Amino acid sequence: MYLVSNEEMRALDRTAIEEWKIPSLVLMENAGIAILRQMERDVPELLDQRITILCGCGNNGGDGLVLARQLHLSGAKNVAVVVVIEGERRFSADHQANRDILERLPVKIIEVDGPSKINVLKAQLNFTDVAVDCLFGTGLSRDLGPVMAGVVEVLKVAQQIIEANRTASPNAAFGIYLTVFVLYFFVCWPISLLASYLEKKWK
Repeated sequence: MYLVSNEEMRALDRTAIEEWKIPSLVLMENAGIAILRQMERDVPELLDQRITILCGCGNNGGDGLVLARQLHLSGAKNVAVVVVIEGERRFSADHQANRDILERLPVKIIEVDGPSKINVLKAQLNFTDVAVDCLFGTGLSRDLGPVMAGVVEVLKVAQQIIEANRTASPNAAFGIYLTVFVLYFFVCWPISLLASYLEKKWK
């Protein structure tokens, strides 16, 4: 299996959106569904589990919101989303679009927007069978702030983490990558399109 780098993944996204005219919301929907399909293979009696999805404010968090909706529509009875907000309360456009949809469904959304809210996350994880990390994608290049650093510390003792980042950023949340129990990379592309793009890139 070929794992693309951060820059290659960003280039693939740009190609899909700008050249192939695939809307970014469609890419996000495909990503959320791909995570669901992998979980169905890996987690016995998935729909009966207590599932918590941790989301950042960007598009990787948007993937998690899609996953939450798809789990609910598939019949999962206990799905919660934890949105981690560091600093200004600002979301990517596609994240916000999927949140607007999710807020119309009976899915619990919890916001962790300050160090004092870390205990809320701890309490939620105490009643969680499967946790899904959709905090960061390929774009993170900054140091973690106090809220996200606190979340990382909590994740170190979480029962089960399914890492939903499609590629690992060298500067991103290193503690998560070191401590996850199960690590998945999702490249939610038709393999023929991916192969075609890479062939042209390196000719």
